[in-house]
Amino acid sequence: MPKERSYKIKPSAEYRFFLYDPEGDGMIFFKSEAERDEHIKKCIRGYMSDSDGWSDEVESVCAGEVTHIIKKTNIVPRPSDEEIDEDGVDGEGNWWDTDWLEMCNYELEEISA
Repeated sequence: MPKERSYKIKPSAEYRFFLYDPEGDGMIFFKSEAERDEHIKKCIRGYMSDSDGWSDEVESVCAGEVTHIIKKTNIVPRPSDEEIDEDGVDGEGNWWDTDWLEMCNYELEEISA
């Protein structure tokens, strides 16, 4: 059975410790500072070449802790097909793309430790 990776690609209150590695996995999130810091050691070593020395991109690697995430708000489920006219407009005057299952907004939300 393959080992489950210890990080996620989206932040949350549980996965709030981040590592950005532009030449590796990009932005990834960990449950703890210790997990993140262990992973970053491997990332940094990847920027060293026996023939060329250190890659300048190593200075773009960074780490930190997320304090806020984006939260979906004001969710409006798609009306039934009978409630949407031939132009894709519902009784409230909202236009619905044929692929949309809902409409919503997004807002910044503070996460706690």
